[in-house]
Amino acid sequence: YAQTRKPDADWMSKHYQFEANMSLSGTNADVRVPVKPSEYGAVVAQLLNKLGGSVNAAATKYDDYIAAVAKDLKATAGESIVVCGSNDKNVQILVNAINNLLGNYGKTIDLVRQSNTKRGDDTALIALVKEMNAGEVDALFIYGVDPVFTLGDEFKSALAKVKISVSFASKMDETAALCKFVCPDNHALESWNDANPVPGHYSLAQPTISKLFNTRQAQESFLTWKGNDTSYYDYLKAYWEKNIFNQQTSQLFFTDFWNKALHDGVVELPFTSAESLTFNGDIATAYAAIKTAKTGAIEIELTQNIGVGDGAGADNPWLQEMPDPLTKVTWDNYVTMNPAEMLDKGYNINLGQEELANVVNVTVNGKTVENLPVVAQPGQAKGTIGIALG
Repeated sequence: YAQTRKPDADWMSKHYQFEANMSLSGTNADVRVPVKPSEYGAVVAQLLNKLGGSVNAAATKYDDYIAAVAKDLKATAGESIVVCGSNDKNVQILVNAINNLLGNYGKTIDLVRQSNTKRGDDTALIALVKEMNAGEVDALFIYGVDPVFTLGDEFKSALAKVKISVSFASKMDETAALCKFVCPDNHALESWNDANPVPGHYSLAQPTISKLFNTRQAQESFLTWKGNDTSYYDYLKAYWEKNIFNQQTSQLFFTDFWNKALHDGVVELPFTSAESLTFNGDIATAYAAIKTAKTGAIEIELTQNIGVGDGAGADNPWLQEMPDPLTKVTWDNYVTMNPAEMLDKGYNINLGQEELANVVNVTVNGKTVENLPVVAQPGQAKGTIGIALG
């Protein structure tokens, strides 16, 4: 993204952004259009319509902007990409239809070498919770996640029905506090590990410091409980020799391959796939659902704080003290609002004044967060507020 945003021979990629909250991406856009979350689907549907897609979308008040986007996308078919931050499946279907119409799949979009770094399976998770509630789970090992924090009471009540629950958390988070056993994992800087972030690409992590506390790497715990006294380093090395070394031809001997892999930190193997992908989304059904989207005088969009993320870093004072790159606020959670709307409501828009007392309670689906300060955010769509999770 950064490379193509540098003017070269009078050419630079162009970036349009439609959003409610001001984001880092939005601040870098050539054209940014503030819209309400309930309007995302209508914008995407009209864009598909302007591109000649099979949907008779209704006009929006953003049609001039949408027409400009459509013109540029048509001129760069196969060299463009449309992405959406909405978790609405129907909006995603229309976005996929746009990219398919533009011929972006297999060019700017690669579904074969997908990113595995944040890969999850919602269907499997729902099935697990159902099994836990039915008393069908005898033992549950929880590693690298805090599901009681992220999923709430639903997972909390199901966890209580599991006979043996083990957390590998290095701190007493919400889930670890409710598990029957806590077996703290080593810190990443104390551990051997490997990763497969994308198909054909492998990386190694090696310890850079000695252990600070009486912990044990989770993988080594599993080996021990299995009755295998092999160190995880030896286990990892043997796995690479059996499964990865034989996929390459640059090194004849494994010792040379292993030493080079440790030195470089990464190994890229040849990767080919003959998989063909065809878009078969139900555009008509998706648009029918979008047309019934609920609207409100005030709509909320939930985001993640840049520093603490989804809450995993909330106990780190350094991250809490790091100013948000847009609002410059530290420590506290807050509501972002359009400055003009704040003035209409009689709120103070000057952060530097001691008498700042823009405090509101926000209720969503029957749950209330109290005493959130209101902060002026230029670029926030009118009729919307933003609140960070975590």
